[in-house]
Amino acid sequence: MKQLQPALVRQLFILLLILFLGFLIFKELTPYLSGILGAITLYFLLKGWMQKLVNRGWHKDLAAALLMVGSFVGILVPITGIILMLTSKIGKAVNNSERVVTAIKNQVDTWEHSLNYNISDQINTSEITSWVSTNLQSLAGGTFNAFIAIGIMYFILYYMLTFQDKIRASLDEYLPINHENLLLIGKESSNMVKANAIGIPLVAIVQGIVALIG
Repeated sequence: MKQLQPALVRQLFILLLILFLGFLIFKELTPYLSGILGAITLYFLLKGWMQKLVNRGWHKDLAAALLMVGSFVGILVPITGIILMLTSKIGKAVNNSERVVTAIKNQVDTWEHSLNYNISDQINTSEITSWVSTNLQSLAGGTFNAFIAIGIMYFILYYMLTFQDKIRASLDEYLPINHENLLLIGKESSNMVKANAIGIPLVAIVQGIVALIG
């Protein structure tokens, strides 16, 4: 019977260990995956401006810092304000959820007299209040994870902007794709990201204006 070579066993063990560690890392980073994807999105949106600033003589660190501050002010400050406002509203909703449910049940009682149909007996106020409180508090707790994801996003974005050439060289070296196909994939990915990152907010703005008029 042929025995496995010790070198092959070591290679298989190292490969399984790498896969296991990769699985653990991916599992732990899943709550913050939005930060990684956000960094990639902002990179595609800002890399052109980064190249223009560098060509005009700006230092890479200064140019990256300016673009990151600009993106924070233009994108994340309004989003952060909305999140904080919603968090405050969620806290008030949790504190008043039982009274809201009771008011709804009283309204249902009024409808019962008009329709001659018993509905309120099927409504458990305490269970509804508990469910609302639990879910709203979970939503508020996700705000902390959102701030961590934002920190990860800007940490990755800084290095993506300042080390563009090294990232391209590493991709050319380690990815099993030739240079022309890699450039084509990068161009298509950039166009797709820009179309979604710019198109979706514009559609939302138009929908908001139409709804406001309506």
